[in-house]
Amino acid sequence: MRQGDLFQYRYLWAYQAKRGEEAGRKSRPCCLVIKVRDQLALFPCTTQEPEGRGRIYLEIPDLERKRANLDTRSFIVLDEFNIVRNVSTTLRQWHLDFKLDFLSLALVD
Repeated sequence: MRQGDLFQYRYLWAYQAKRGEEAGRKSRPCCLVIKVRDQLALFPCTTQEPEGRGRIYLEIPDLERKRANLDTRSFIVLDEFNIVRNVSTTLRQWHLDFKLDFLSLALVD
């Protein structure tokens, strides 16, 4: 597993966690940005452009979106993430080749 890998994962949004929910409502692509030992930080992908002041997100370039089998315009949300501790049950499906340049530039800005 490496930075830029995409996983199909039942992502729990921050607003859902604040309501007391303990699991994501639906499975969605999530991007691995950080890996520390056996823990992964998974950032959600969404087809809806995130709304709200101060949201941090990146649009996945069309070429990489198509390589990852994502059908429509997609975004990686960078201002929230889930920590996954049991990596053996996480299924890797795709890899984004733009990972280093694309994410590094965004995190520096």
